[in-house]
Amino acid sequence: MVIILLALGLGGFVFMDISSNNSLRRSGDQFNVGKVNGTEIDWLDFQRAQEALYTNSTVDVNSQRDFVWSYFVEDAILQNEAEKNGLSVGEEEMNELQFGTRLSPVVQRNFTDPKTGQVNRESLESFRQAAQQGTLAPQFQKIWEFQQEEVVKDRLETKLTVLVKKGIYTPTWMAEDQQKELSTSVDFKYVLIPFDKISDSEIKVTDADYAAYVSENRAQYERQMEMRDARYVVFDVFPTAEDTSAILESFNQAIIDFKGAEDDSTFVSSRNGSYDVRYFKPRELSEAISDIIFEIPVDSIYGPYIDGDAYHAVKVLDRQSIPDSVRSRHILIRVETQEEVPEALALVDSLQTVLKEDYSKFDTLAKQFSEDPVSGAKGGDLGFIGLDGWVKPMNDLLFFEKTEPGKAYRLNTEYGIHLVEVLEKKADSVVMGVQLAYISEAIVPSEATQDLLYDDALEFAGQHRTLDALKTTIESRGDLILEEAKNLPRHGYAFGTLPSGNTSREIVRWVYDPATEAGDIAPTVFVIEDDVNYFNAQYVVVGLEAIHTKGLAAPESIMDMIEAPVKNNKRGEALLAKISSTDLDALSQQFSVSIDTIEGVNFGVQAMKNIGEEPEVLATALKLEQGQKSAPILGRNGVFVVEVLNKIESGLPQNLAQLRRQSAFQMANSAEFELMDALKKNAKIKDNRYTFF
Repeated sequence: MVIILLALGLGGFVFMDISSNNSLRRSGDQFNVGKVNGTEIDWLDFQRAQEALYTNSTVDVNSQRDFVWSYFVEDAILQNEAEKNGLSVGEEEMNELQFGTRLSPVVQRNFTDPKTGQVNRESLESFRQAAQQGTLAPQFQKIWEFQQEEVVKDRLETKLTVLVKKGIYTPTWMAEDQQKELSTSVDFKYVLIPFDKISDSEIKVTDADYAAYVSENRAQYERQMEMRDARYVVFDVFPTAEDTSAILESFNQAIIDFKGAEDDSTFVSSRNGSYDVRYFKPRELSEAISDIIFEIPVDSIYGPYIDGDAYHAVKVLDRQSIPDSVRSRHILIRVETQEEVPEALALVDSLQTVLKEDYSKFDTLAKQFSEDPVSGAKGGDLGFIGLDGWVKPMNDLLFFEKTEPGKAYRLNTEYGIHLVEVLEKKADSVVMGVQLAYISEAIVPSEATQDLLYDDALEFAGQHRTLDALKTTIESRGDLILEEAKNLPRHGYAFGTLPSGNTSREIVRWVYDPATEAGDIAPTVFVIEDDVNYFNAQYVVVGLEAIHTKGLAAPESIMDMIEAPVKNNKRGEALLAKISSTDLDALSQQFSVSIDTIEGVNFGVQAMKNIGEEPEVLATALKLEQGQKSAPILGRNGVFVVEVLNKIESGLPQNLAQLRRQSAFQMANSAEFELMDALKKNAKIKDNRYTFF
């Protein structure tokens, strides 16, 4: 089973340093996906890594590429840091990490049996031997090589983190200051004069004010890469009345055929419907049918009815009471690989033959052959199991299938092959369930409707070749909305409110095309496909609005982010000019605001009661002595004046050594989670992914 899981679970496989894997390295440096501190990320290596890791995966292809990119970046950084610090993983250490008593977390994750929660040493050893003998299938061989390299990467990262943590030191003076800050607390009363006491007409904000604010907050508004803004119009594709009528007519004919079907399960399968042996309780059904379905006769059909975006019809196959619990026994023959199936089936057939001759031997056979250690020791007895207490195949057999006492039923589950006998059913109350078969037909626009709207969107795009022209038309129409997609990175695959994926990626590629200029409208109408029913659900007309170069953002490009704080600063200045006293009672009367109190706060407090995060207010209050009043403070929510009512200061800490250890421990924990992010921030990274996909 572990081998199978490794093959199917590639999407979650955190892989190793492919860049150092000679079997995947091509010669030459013809082109690369990027560069990290001078180390090139080869395009073919990137492709091979993605293919090996995500074969048969359902993970979005753009998410795959993001993951692969992040891995290569981290690996290049780690290799560089390991070399500078003399870190490596020796052969003996590597052997211990892969097969010894202190297995790498990578190996533990990949070889843990989901049933037991323990590392499957047998599967691990089988992989090891097959790899050494060269008998692993090519795909598994790549996985094995990936794991080896990932173990190295994980170990190097651990060693580097430990090295950093060991170097963390807290001086005595720092520990004393930290203790004093956290042990000093104040109670204070305050007046808050909110910014809205000043109207827009009382302030004047200039371009210089916005520029100054951005410059003062450079760290917050510095762009690490070029960004672009776009505007777009979405044409949603809906079915017309004619489409809906045609679908209903076709569906009504399907209902007639459904009524006369000899085999319900085969019929619904041919109609992409659904059939389940389960008996559903009322609360498990859609509100559209939960009442009526228990009133109509068995073998009758209810429908058509609309639920969601589809027509449905449902046939009542049967109704019966559902037991609360069922007692059963079984014999389990585990199957972990496909190769084990024939042998397991042969053993199960032999057991069935013995039981046909003498069913009283079930208990003995379970004790001898069942690979369920708990029930096997009890003759296979599973005791009473509640509804949904087992995997679905077992649950269906115990609660919903027609079974006979004294008969063993063969059953396949993810655990293996079972021989199951239902012994007793118990119900404290009568709860009816209904067995159903459904057919459905999505209500979607016809191809003619899709084509017609596409032509409209194409004509609309052709009539508006500049973004200014598009904006003018949108302002005069009430049926279209001009939406925004801001701060688009060159390698992004998300665009505004559209679904992330290939089409959004196509749009971003156009936005960054060297020939695209601000104000241009894309010559292509982009198509968003419905990912369930596979029709053209949206047509998108896109225009490039702005290009933001790397570096400090221009104020006009981030006006939606800075307008409010800049205006508040101006309002704060106007309030400060009106304040002539620090007497709280006088200020309360002057501005018609209340006097409030905050108790027991120190530097460890982030948000204070009623006013939230106000670091300037907190710092000022802690600096004042008891009875002192502050000058007006320009805060985040308005202008404050505070008066300290009580101040408690701690004495000199008694155990400085312990305080230093605690401080160092806290910083070391932070280093463990933040080290890689810090290394990435300081690395020279060139991202060329956009030139390949």
